[in-house]
Amino acid sequence: MCALVGVDHIAEHLGVTRDSIYRWIDRKHLPAQRVGWLWWFKEGVPGDGKGTVGFR
Repeated sequence: MCALVGVDHIAEHLGVTRDSIYRWIDRKHLPAQRVGWLWWFKEGVPGDGKGTVGFR
């Protein structure tokens, strides 16, 4: 089972603004799943040392 994290968590982890995250989602550079009015990401973010560029 994988945990889901929100935009705030991803932005804080990457050291960028929420606007940057939304822009990356819009440009398809950051895979995300929309649930209602929220965007969610599978845990395991870029830059976490696991060598992943996106989410699986």
